[in-house]
Amino acid sequence: MRNKLWQIWLAFTRLGLTSFGGPTAHIGYFHHEFVTRRGWLSNDEFAQDNALCQLVPGPASSQLGMLIGARQAGIWGSIVAWLGFTTPSALIMLFVMRGSPWLAQQPGLVHGLLIGAACVVTHAVWSMARTFCQTIPNQLITALTLGVLLAWNLPWVQLSCLIGAAIWGALLHRQSLPVIAPSSIAQTRTRGSIFLICFAVLVLISTFITNPLSILFQSGALVFGGGHVVLPLIQQRFVASGAMQSSQILSGYAAAQLLPGPLFAIGAYVAGVAGGYSWVQGVLGIVAIFLPGWLLIMGIVPWWQTIQQHVWVQRALRGIQAAVVGVLAATLWDPIMTHALTDIAGIAIWSIGTTLLINFRWPAWVITVLCACAGLISRYF
Repeated sequence: MRNKLWQIWLAFTRLGLTSFGGPTAHIGYFHHEFVTRRGWLSNDEFAQDNALCQLVPGPASSQLGMLIGARQAGIWGSIVAWLGFTTPSALIMLFVMRGSPWLAQQPGLVHGLLIGAACVVTHAVWSMARTFCQTIPNQLITALTLGVLLAWNLPWVQLSCLIGAAIWGALLHRQSLPVIAPSSIAQTRTRGSIFLICFAVLVLISTFITNPLSILFQSGALVFGGGHVVLPLIQQRFVASGAMQSSQILSGYAAAQLLPGPLFAIGAYVAGVAGGYSWVQGVLGIVAIFLPGWLLIMGIVPWWQTIQQHVWVQRALRGIQAAVVGVLAATLWDPIMTHALTDIAGIAIWSIGTTLLINFRWPAWVITVLCACAGLISRYF
């Protein structure tokens, strides 16, 4: 058991240091490492786990890593896999948090980072729209969600849109997803129920508490679509509570684009800054934002074969996925574009960066670095 945990730690730590490109790229890295190279999973098992992670709230690529670890060494394997994959980016984000007062004094660099974030989120909206908005019902859900959030950009409105999209999706969709084969992860329904109960209780408790950690926990529990979509939840709640300024959150998000590993590592930055640049608060923040995804994915595995048999559940999830595109598009406009594209130079840099991402598929971290450099240079002309 100890040897197996050590192998999991080494494999996921190496991926945490080298996996650039965001959630979609991470899945490719995982497939190469654990299916092709190590043979820990079959193609069918990998596809099963990936499909499950795409359909439930939480950081999809990190949850996939948790399930791969769980297949090897149970609950402890899932924890070690998460620690290995997340620790490198979390440590870097903690140092970024400590250096954020200096960053705030570099307006050109901050402006360039914000433009880089605008490029990356534009690419994410484009990619997700092509995947989740192929039908007329989903296109209507996305358009209505975008319109509502542009008019009333409030946290409870966003949650209402997701709930409405689930209901609309369940009623309107006529196609269902293929049923996934049963999981081979050793997990009893009793233990799964305990995880799900803990998840529900903590979500309920967090709604009555207003502090950075409860906000991060709720954000991790409500996110569909990965790291890019967590930004609107964090931005709205932290700015509305007065804990942080929008420019601070966007700077941290832009910095996260440069790192390997999960974008959810921004939780360490946000919690640390909101807690007075505290290392301890930053560490607790990274736990808070990932904990709901771990509880949910480990709790739902024993029940998934039964749950997915209900066609209306799959259709509701399709509606939620379409609404997520609208949520991300609304955030792209405000606060990202309203802060980043403030002059002709910014618009030009964004146009070039977005083109390189979408048409030429340059890595997101390269685009972010180039935009940061361009932002610095533009300050002198």
